[in-house]
Amino acid sequence: MCFAVVCVGVHRAYHTQGEKGVAKSTTCAFLKSLIDPSATGNLFLSSDQRTLLVNLQQHWFLPFDNVSKVNDHTSDELCRAITGSGNQQRKLHTNDGDVIFKFRRCLAINGISNTVTRPDLLDRSILIEMERLSPDARRAESEIGASFERDRAEIMGGIFDTLSKAMAIFPTVELDQLPRMADFAQWGYAIGEALGGLGREFLDQYMDNIQKQNTEAVHSDPVATLIVALMDGRKEWSGLVSELLIELRTMATLYGISVGSADFPKQPNGLSRRMSSLTSNLETFGIHYKNAGHQRHGTVVSLKRDLSSPSSHRHGPAGFIKKAS
Repeated sequence: MCFAVVCVGVHRAYHTQGEKGVAKSTTCAFLKSLIDPSATGNLFLSSDQRTLLVNLQQHWFLPFDNVSKVNDHTSDELCRAITGSGNQQRKLHTNDGDVIFKFRRCLAINGISNTVTRPDLLDRSILIEMERLSPDARRAESEIGASFERDRAEIMGGIFDTLSKAMAIFPTVELDQLPRMADFAQWGYAIGEALGGLGREFLDQYMDNIQKQNTEAVHSDPVATLIVALMDGRKEWSGLVSELLIELRTMATLYGISVGSADFPKQPNGLSRRMSSLTSNLETFGIHYKNAGHQRHGTVVSLKRDLSSPSSHRHGPAGFIKKAS
């Protein structure tokens, strides 16, 4: 119930993942039924921009089912949908009229593995890993559906009671530090308190989830992966961004990463943009990136590793990267 309440209260992407048989689709379908009832139920995540915009316009809560990949363009569109944005599209191909799509939505994405890899969408996501049901815990879908319908009124009553309490608590919430997506942290704390003084427990679990987001961002990005490996046992690196790109290309061969893939920057300016987007993720690993700007011979950048950072010890490269044999 708490998960459903948070979905109602704050706009985020909730990524449920796990092997087949963990009830990902069923969970999303029940949440859709509670939060934003619709005959369509779970949705298909289309890579076609107009189809996606129409879905975002017509639904408040969008559970995208069995997603295997989220491409960069779709990831950007989902980020805008979460934080609130407008999108201008041509109304008809026969004239120059425009239609503006405006929305701010709550999303759920489920898949066997984590399909959210872009740092900006990960920042807006809550990662939820589900475990496979044991054989003795499985029930027929018809039985679960009937039980859910019997309990629907009580569940909705609990949600509304919790939300009314959280709305009264929210104006009094003052957190020592505000993470990214600060409204979510404040509302989550208020909801936790409304559920029986669980605000601090929510914050602890949310910070753990943020660390998971950063780890996923580094795991899924070849540049971030190589930067962590580069700084393993090293306090500092500085030089031109073109020199950093050459060093990363050399390392990529050792670690089995293809420099010809679309994910690997081809030019120094591409590496600069990638490093800027990964700065906050790398900082949780104790690695601080600084761009000193364009000098006579090129752009000067530096990397410094904080060896006292707990994350730099807990998430060293040995934990997720192996050299190619």
